[in-house]
Amino acid sequence: MFRSLWLFTLLFPAVISVPAQAQLVLTAADFQAQTSASFQEFLADNNNGNLPNNLAFLPDLLLLDGNNNTFDFAAITAQLPLFSTNYYLSFPSDSVAIPGAASTFNGEVTDVWQVDFEESSTPDIFIFRSITADSLAWLGNGVWQDTNADGTPDPVVSVFSPGKLQAPLPLQMGNAWQSDFTHINTVETPIGVVEIPGVVEEHDIQVDGYGTLITHNGSFPCLRIRINQTILSPDGSSQELGGWSFVTADLEQLGVFYDQHIPADPAEISFDLSSPQSISLFSPSNTMTTAIAPTTTAGSDRLMAHPNYPNPFLRETTLPFELTEAGHVRLSIFNSIGQRVALLVDETRAAGKHAVRWTPENMPSGLYFFELETDGAISRRTMLHVK
Repeated sequence: MFRSLWLFTLLFPAVISVPAQAQLVLTAADFQAQTSASFQEFLADNNNGNLPNNLAFLPDLLLLDGNNNTFDFAAITAQLPLFSTNYYLSFPSDSVAIPGAASTFNGEVTDVWQVDFEESSTPDIFIFRSITADSLAWLGNGVWQDTNADGTPDPVVSVFSPGKLQAPLPLQMGNAWQSDFTHINTVETPIGVVEIPGVVEEHDIQVDGYGTLITHNGSFPCLRIRINQTILSPDGSSQELGGWSFVTADLEQLGVFYDQHIPADPAEISFDLSSPQSISLFSPSNTMTTAIAPTTTAGSDRLMAHPNYPNPFLRETTLPFELTEAGHVRLSIFNSIGQRVALLVDETRAAGKHAVRWTPENMPSGLYFFELETDGAISRRTMLHVK
């Protein structure tokens, strides 16, 4: 029901602790900077019954004047469960092996967003984007799904006709736009490619505020966007949805959504804002915490293993470390049961900053450790490999 709304929420890609902010302006360069990022979605949904219990303060928070205010969701976001892990991929990419995807969008795709759902039975989704100097648009989605229940996944591409305008650029306070489009689903069958018209979506969107978004990860300059969406199904039924999305320049983003439209005048809201249908938070993956803390030993002032990036990672990650003096260094990778699976460095290195890349070919998903050792001193970090 709310998938299209949570998908909308991740449009936008620093951290200061005072509420007073200059108005945020997001340009094409901000979105292009996302294309090497990984990030996570935390989602609580009324249908799943996992919304926080006490949301009585939401109306006061959501109806704050939009001119340079503080939107403090820290109490909520610390409770949200993990829903998906996401990556931006370059395009064309072997990771997006969906027949016809490259040619379907006439060369307009600039990058692809891959959504890996935590629920293993849900197929991954690939979202095709176009970033130009004056707009950010979604061109369509792709997915491998067993559409005919024969046990074999089929490629399904949903084309948005016309492209779904996510934002005019630069994005700033006062922007308002509409985006109406039809889903055209294309499915490969034994008799060729079949097009199936899908739902029509009508979006009415306005940047109606700015200020500071506060989550359990910190404080971020943000824009507040009011979103209204009407979904028209081929059978003639319709559904109206609405909400607010708080977007930042560095992928920290929060959305609160309802099964009602949000009027332009807050005084006209006629439903209970303390009962949303869903609350979602998108955060860069390097904000993820694990149950295992970084480890150091005596003598660790001579070396330091810094957090790898990205983390979690799909195909490759970079392991940075620092030496205060030259020495023989061993950089090893261990799996979750303590077995060494790779030895990346075993040599003398000079004092200073270093970085090594690790590509875990044929390695299963899971928790790994990278350990830096010199003269008995050890510095260790945890990382998460996902597929």
